[in-house]
Amino acid sequence: DWCLAFVREGLLIFDPENGKQEAFYRWRAAINESVNAAWPVVRGNEIFISETYEIGSTLLRFEPGKLTPIWTDSDNRRDQSMRAHWSTPILIDGVLYGCSGRNEPDADIRAVNWSDGKVFWVHRTHARANVIAIGKQLIFADEFGVVQLIEPNSEKLTVRAEINLLEMANGSGKRGLIGTPSWAPPAFADGLLILRGDNRMVALQLGL
Repeated sequence: DWCLAFVREGLLIFDPENGKQEAFYRWRAAINESVNAAWPVVRGNEIFISETYEIGSTLLRFEPGKLTPIWTDSDNRRDQSMRAHWSTPILIDGVLYGCSGRNEPDADIRAVNWSDGKVFWVHRTHARANVIAIGKQLIFADEFGVVQLIEPNSEKLTVRAEINLLEMANGSGKRGLIGTPSWAPPAFADGLLILRGDNRMVALQLGL
């Protein structure tokens, strides 16, 4: 067993029993405001890491003592597979689904092949979004209150349901169940999807 930490300078792997560093892979944009906020995604001994500021994503193979890149994004942001900001992509059946982009004008959601970084599809939303998996369904909740239930599909975006929390009345009779921006990741328990906005939380009953 190993512990992984995607720290400011890159991916750190250490032994949980004694804290000894086993491997480190530098992955950080050169600009001062860069941050590594999305968690690593792991499949077997392969580890995917991503950041949004300059360098994008890489898939690494871990062997005791070393990390070796399987594929790495180019320096051209337009050609990068995924630029995860603060939302960790979800891996389902060999496909990564996640939000890519630093700011709302250039943000999108996309599907990316795990093995080689090929982008299957891109849907421009112009809003950053969190994503969580419930079984094999995905919930995308963007920073402006739009919540989508998405069926994983590497061929196209398949939206099963969508609501806009800003268009719904709250307990005071005013529009907006939550305030924006909504950056906190959703939680799911006992059939309830819990979201937090700028000024309140809301629980939604999901009929899955």
